[in-house]
Amino acid sequence: MEKSSRSTEGSCVKCKSETDNVFIQCQECPKVQLCVRCFAHGEEFGGHLKTHAYIVKDRDFSPSFTVFNPKWTASEEKILLDSIEQYGLGNWEDVSKNLSPKTPKEIETYYNKFYVQSIIGKVFIPSEIPNRMTDHTPAVHECVISVAPPEIEASKEDLLRLAYMPNRDDYEYEFDNEAEHIVCNLYDDANADDIEKELTFSLVSTYLNRLNERQKRKDVCREYKLVDKFFKKPAEEVGMKKHERELRKNLRPCSQFMKKDQFDKFIETLQRERQVKRRISQLRNYRQNGITKREDCPVFDAASFRRNKRKEAAGGGSKKSDRLLSDTDETSTPSHHGRGHSDSHRSDPLCKILSANERQLCTHVKITPSRYVAIKTHLIKEDIVKKNDIKARVKPMPIHKHHRRQVGNFAKEQGWVS
Repeated sequence: MEKSSRSTEGSCVKCKSETDNVFIQCQECPKVQLCVRCFAHGEEFGGHLKTHAYIVKDRDFSPSFTVFNPKWTASEEKILLDSIEQYGLGNWEDVSKNLSPKTPKEIETYYNKFYVQSIIGKVFIPSEIPNRMTDHTPAVHECVISVAPPEIEASKEDLLRLAYMPNRDDYEYEFDNEAEHIVCNLYDDANADDIEKELTFSLVSTYLNRLNERQKRKDVCREYKLVDKFFKKPAEEVGMKKHERELRKNLRPCSQFMKKDQFDKFIETLQRERQVKRRISQLRNYRQNGITKREDCPVFDAASFRRNKRKEAAGGGSKKSDRLLSDTDETSTPSHHGRGHSDSHRSDPLCKILSANERQLCTHVKITPSRYVAIKTHLIKEDIVKKNDIKARVKPMPIHKHHRRQVGNFAKEQGWVS
């Protein structure tokens, strides 16, 4: 009766055979216990799955039983798996130190046969093992994308003078050449405390920052071909205008943050902006002098040119001052003498509303009636705001100081302003 009871409790629920002292107990199915053979085949039935958690039980608590091979006990199997986890797969010499007197070749053959080529290996080892290695090395240079080494046109003698090695795209003396001294004496100390580890990490971070700056400068040299420019003037700067050369020189620090084509586009945009501003200033000058039609612009420019020539011939002013007067918003109209000047005033639509004294003032000051009316209106507005202490501001208007003085004195004589 006692033997029958033990047989019922120690039988495998799958094959119904009596289990040995060692059996497998399912932790999710309390009534399921399997023999080692059924467990190795991954038997599934009812609600029990082979993926359930399990525990190995031993009735006699003796590790002398075998699992796969009679020459290998269960305790040796456990030591084998623990040693492989400790030393790594393939380091059979180290694993054999814990499984004396077995040889490394014997251990390797046994592991491959029962753990790799058996049903265990087919179930748990995937057919394609993904690459689990992750590159944690930071990017050397993140501001400017690294470019291929440029083709150097300089001679070998010049490269030797610069200590540049074109095949390696490297220099004999690098930027911050002593940066490696920070980490040359570092070593891995397993017994280091937290403060020493933080100090080591800080030194390594400083070293990487210096490497980043060094690589950044090398990438800029590659991108802009500074090695060739060091020895000769590039062809693209031969026909370059002075203002463009000065612009590139002033904006040179910005080139380290841009690729070469981006920097060239940036310079081109700034030059276009300069041209547009000059054109706007020229058109504003036309409008201030009463020119409202495009076909009248060449006539005005020709008259301004003749006036400047006459002033130069008479010694009345330098070419530079005349150029400034003609290019800015404060320029006046060209001087006309006699009948020609009177005809230009008569053609102005505002000439008819001016008095004789006002027309005479326009002729004396050498401004058009339209310009005179604009200046007079602006001066009267300024006087009203000042006299009544109004907080509103009058929109500023560019007026030549000579014109302001002459028209202002005339307005005071007439009683228009105080």
